[in-house]
Amino acid sequence: AYKLLRTHGAARGWWEQDPVEAAAIRKGADMVFDGASLVGIARLWNDQGLLTSGASNPWTASKVRRALLSPIVAGLRTHKGETVGPLTLPSGDLWPAILTADERSRIARALRSRYGNKPLRWHSPNPGLLSGLVTCGPCGHTLTPRRYGGKRADAYTCQVDGGGRCGGVGVTMPRLDDLVAKAAIRRLSSAAVKRSMRKPKVPRRHGPDPAAIQSELDALAEAAGRGDLPVREYLIARRPLQERLAVARAAEDADESGVALGPFAGDPAKAWEAADLERRRAVLAALIDTIKIAPASGTGFNPDRADIVWKA
Repeated sequence: AYKLLRTHGAARGWWEQDPVEAAAIRKGADMVFDGASLVGIARLWNDQGLLTSGASNPWTASKVRRALLSPIVAGLRTHKGETVGPLTLPSGDLWPAILTADERSRIARALRSRYGNKPLRWHSPNPGLLSGLVTCGPCGHTLTPRRYGGKRADAYTCQVDGGGRCGGVGVTMPRLDDLVAKAAIRRLSSAAVKRSMRKPKVPRRHGPDPAAIQSELDALAEAAGRGDLPVREYLIARRPLQERLAVARAAEDADESGVALGPFAGDPAKAWEAADLERRRAVLAALIDTIKIAPASGTGFNPDRADIVWKA
C-alpha cells in the first residue's frame, strides 16, 4: 500500500501512499463490514493484479488479514506488539494512514466475531461448507472434508493422525450441510437475530470500554514491573480485570456479528441462495460456535447426531 521514494532527493525511509493499493484496502475494509470473507477479498485483489509484499505471490486469506490489520496501514506505531502512538514520517508529519485506528479495531472485532479461534485451515483452498465448524464428539478435533468422487458421497471425517484424533466419527457432507443450512436460515429468521442485524453500522457500546480496561491492565503490569506492586497482589488484581475485558470484548463481538449478518436481514432464504460459498461460511461462522458430531449408532443419516452450538 506504500512505496519507497527513491528519487527526487527524498529522505531515507520516506514513503508515499500507492493510491491504487490504498483504494483496494479501503474496499477490502468495506467488504469486511458488509460480511464478505477474507477469501473473497483475496480473490478480488488477485483479479485486480495487486501485488503482495512478495511481489509475485498471490493474495491469500491470511495475507489479507495481515494487510487489513497492519498498524502501519492505520498510521499506528507499535513496540513489542503494543500500540504506543501515532506513526510519523521523517519530516515529523503524521503518516498518511489508509484506515483510521477505529476502522482497524472494528475490522479486528468483525473478524474475531466471525472466525474466533478457528483452525488455520479454516481458509483452506477447497473447504467444505462446515470446515472448521464441525468437530468430533468423542475427541473434540475438527473433522476433515473428504472428497471421494464417483458414487460415494463426500464426508466430514475424524482423521487418525497419530495424535489425539480418535478416527471414530464420520458424517455425510451433503446431508449435514443441508441440515445446518436450514437451521441457520431458521436462526436468521428469528426475531432476536433480526434485531441484531438491524443494529447501526457503528457498534453501540454496552458496558465498559475494552480499551480502558486494557489500559488498567497495562498500568498494573507497569507498577509490578517497577516493583511498586508485589507479584502476588498483581496476580490477584489482574484476574478480575481480565474477566471484565473478556466480557467487554464479547459484547463488541456480538455487535459486529450482527453487522456482518446485515445482508441477510430481509429474506434469509433468498440471500442464502444467492450467496457464494465463502459468504455462506462467513455467515455460519458468525452464528455457530461448533457442531459436535456423535458416533453413528446405525446405518443412514441421523440428524440427531449433530449438536449445533449457537453463539449467544
